[in-house]
Amino acid sequence: MFRASRDDGEPGLADPPNLLLTCSRPTPEQWLCYPDSTVHEQRQFEATLARFEAELGAKPGPWILGGDSPSLADLIFVPYVERMAASLFYYKGFEMKDASVRPNVARWFQALEERSTYRGTQSDYHTHSHDLPPQMGGCFASGTAEQRQCASLVDQGPWQNVPDTSLSEPPTARVEAMYRVCKHKDVLVQANPCGGAPLIDEALRCALTRLANGDAITPPPGSDAALRYLRDRVNVPRDMSLWAARRLREALEETAAMAGTVAGPPIPKDHRRDQDPRRFRPSAAAR
Repeated sequence: MFRASRDDGEPGLADPPNLLLTCSRPTPEQWLCYPDSTVHEQRQFEATLARFEAELGAKPGPWILGGDSPSLADLIFVPYVERMAASLFYYKGFEMKDASVRPNVARWFQALEERSTYRGTQSDYHTHSHDLPPQMGGCFASGTAEQRQCASLVDQGPWQNVPDTSLSEPPTARVEAMYRVCKHKDVLVQANPCGGAPLIDEALRCALTRLANGDAITPPPGSDAALRYLRDRVNVPRDMSLWAARRLREALEETAAMAGTVAGPPIPKDHRRDQDPRRFRPSAAAR
């Protein structure tokens, strides 16, 4: 896949990133995707991750090849490692970015988040955890108390406690969330399968009021499932940035809780046709 080193003897993509290629042997998929995976697979992956941690600390700077700026090696592996962190937290209760255990991995992610180019493409644990199963053929939860707690945090909040970012909340987060919902409101109401348009429209207005000024406006009876359906399908960064999504999910859940405890339809595990973008084209609302 990559040369071990450059012909001129200078570090290539595999010095030290060769160790990252071993992340596929064993891969986190061995731990995630098989129902009979054991502590052995976990220890194999943790050993590989420990090598990554050591190599990140072997050179000045936070980057894989050192220096003040990320290299092609960082850019290649960011999407994979970001997905690893999300899925292992959700399905195994494993915190990959724990600074007390892996300070160099945590520093690497923090350095990425300081760059606006990364923040523009950064996803969150909720989006990754639910988009990965159809892509990977399924992800199997360990079922431990710690794993269940992590999954509940990702799905039901409080989302500010999910360790998917080290960034503080920007002052524009709530405004961004309101703008994105208002821009696509008609399509969001039409695409929601959990009630008629008048009910969903009123419930959504209640949630946006909560988001805007904190006022608790009781939504119409029977709208709890519709609000939670939307809560579960906010996608980062497709729909909005990470902190905006956190605040929108929070407002939707707090508003839904005033209507009842009914959950929306579960997120599919073998496809994501509920995310079909054709349903969200501006012309769709007029048809």
